[in-house]
Amino acid sequence: MQQGVPTAEVVLDPALVEGLIATQAPRWSGLPVRAFGEGWDNALYRLGEDWLVRLPRRIVAVALLENEQRVLAELAPRLPVAVPAAEFLGVPGCGYPWPWAVVPYHGGATLDEVPLARHGVAQWTEFLLALHRPPDPASETAPPANPYRGVPLAVRADGMRERIGQLRELGIELDTRFAALWDAALGAPASGRATWLHGDPHPRNAIGRDGRLVAVLDWGDVTAGDPAADLASLWMVAHDGAERRAALQTYLARQHAGFAADELDALVLRAKGWALVYGVVHLASGLVNHPAHAAIGRATLRNLGADLDSG
Repeated sequence: MQQGVPTAEVVLDPALVEGLIATQAPRWSGLPVRAFGEGWDNALYRLGEDWLVRLPRRIVAVALLENEQRVLAELAPRLPVAVPAAEFLGVPGCGYPWPWAVVPYHGGATLDEVPLARHGVAQWTEFLLALHRPPDPASETAPPANPYRGVPLAVRADGMRERIGQLRELGIELDTRFAALWDAALGAPASGRATWLHGDPHPRNAIGRDGRLVAVLDWGDVTAGDPAADLASLWMVAHDGAERRAALQTYLARQHAGFAADELDALVLRAKGWALVYGVVHLASGLVNHPAHAAIGRATLRNLGADLDSG
C-alpha cells in the first residue's frame, strides 16, 4: 500500500484559530489569521505579521509538541540559531481537543525553496556542533525517547524495504550503487555515544533568507542517539559537493577530535545510510500526495549519488 502524508484527524480552519485566540490569548485578538502550511503532524496559521499558531493535526503529534516545548527551554540558549520556543501554550477549546502553541514567525522561506549559500552551510554545521552534546545526567530535562530517530539503522531496515517497494510500484528504480551503500551503513560499527538530536532535520524544517540560516523548526522528534541521524542532513541542505565535504570535515574535526579514523569512517557511513533513509522516505511518500517532499527526496538521493561519483 502506498503511504503518503497522513490525513488530518481534526478539522482545522482560520475560524477555529480565531476562536482559540479570542478565548485563551486575547492579547492577539483581532489580528488576521490565515492558513500557512501543513506537515505530517502539525498545521500552521499566520497570526498577524510576527506570529504563527501551531496545532497538532494528528493525536500522535500532541506528545511531540509537548516534548518540543519542554526541551527547547533548555536547548535554545546554547543554539546559534532561532528555534520555535512558544510565546504561549494553549489548551483544548472551541471544539479543538489538544494543546497548541503560538510561536514566533521567522521571515524567509524553507530551505527547499531558498537553498543555503556557502556561509549558510557553515551556519548549519555550527548548529549541529552546538546541538550534538551528550545530555547532562544532572539536568531535569531528559531527552524524550524516540523509537525511530537516532536508533541503529537496522531498526529502519523493514521500513526501507517497504518504501523501496513502493517506489518500484511507481516505476522508480534507485541507483544500483545505493544497495551497497546501505549494506555498508548497516554494517558500520555503532555510535560510541549518544548526543542530543533534532530528529527530523529536513529542509522544510528550517528557514533561510538570502542564503543564510535563520531558524530551525519542528523539534517534535527531539531525542538523544546516534549523531549520524542528524549529520545526514548535510546531504539534504548542502547541494554543492565541495561545500558539503568541507562542512563534513569541519564537523568531524571539531565534534570528534581524538576519535580513531575507523570510528569517523563509521560515523560517515551511518550518516550516508540515514541520508538514504530520508531520501527514500521523502520521495516515496511525497509522490503520493506531497510534491515538495518528493523534491526533497530526489535532491537528497542526487547528492548521495554525486558523492559516489566523486569517490
